[in-house]
Amino acid sequence: MSNLISIKEAEAAGIERLRKPIWANPLDHLHVPKGIWAHLYCPFNKECNGRDPVKMLKFQLDQTTKEWEQYTGPLPDSAEYKAAVAAYDGCLTDSAEPYELTEDDGFAGLARTQSERSQ
Repeated sequence: MSNLISIKEAEAAGIERLRKPIWANPLDHLHVPKGIWAHLYCPFNKECNGRDPVKMLKFQLDQTTKEWEQYTGPLPDSAEYKAAVAAYDGCLTDSAEPYELTEDDGFAGLARTQSERSQ
């Protein structure tokens, strides 16, 4: 954890892409170029928000807490990132089959759809 930096330190070092180590998706990251805007990239953004990235004003972020690490993963124009975005296509539509979780299933039930149970 000693490699954690703040947004201010990243800007001073010329690092423009950061991520929080606690984020579940390793492709999620924040692009913080010079200026007032930050851009939150997340493969789920397009499905959830209709666009990727989502713009944020930098002053909304704590810029001095050392809670970030440098993002070195695939960039949004890479095939790997685009495939991750495509994996979410349509998952929030009404035609997506809902999950049904019973007390007996516990968390394992989240991975099965209703049609898989009826087989």
